[in-house]
Amino acid sequence: RRRPEDMRAYDLFLQGNRLSDDFTPGAQERAEALFIRAAEADTGFARAYTGLAYIYLNRASDGDIGIPRDRDENRIKSLRAAETAFALDPSDPRVQSTLGYICLTWRDFRRAEHHLDLAKSMNPNDATILILSASMQGSLGRPEEGLAGAEMACRLNPLYPSWYYYKTRLLFLSGR
Repeated sequence: RRRPEDMRAYDLFLQGNRLSDDFTPGAQERAEALFIRAAEADTGFARAYTGLAYIYLNRASDGDIGIPRDRDENRIKSLRAAETAFALDPSDPRVQSTLGYICLTWRDFRRAEHHLDLAKSMNPNDATILILSASMQGSLGRPEEGLAGAEMACRLNPLYPSWYYYKTRLLFLSGR
């Protein structure tokens, strides 16, 4: 992947990334501000936009139930941020996996599979990419295939975060 032009941008991204899984009051807003500052510091830094994509997706998930995807402002912003990241650096496997996962939440399965498969081929030992790809496999009706990827992700990252609940979902879908 392309190195950030400005190391301050990378530092801001890392700070935002650490906060992005924190759902205590104000943490998501602080993470968003850090990602925005990273994008402003280095306009070509794709990972800043992947961070924003997940922040907006988190907001969409916490928002009003029943809003159609095409009218959910946060879901739209999430897809736009992921597409911006992709336009800036399609050679980054995390950019590919972010776009793939966001497409999965839009139920654009063909596009999701394309980008997540590309991400996995670019970096087959990235636990985050593996767990996102495993989730996609479950959504596509292939839970056993997804379970193998989820188990590998858990082995690669034994201190995995709570959002690895995808493995539980895959076990359920496979009747186990």
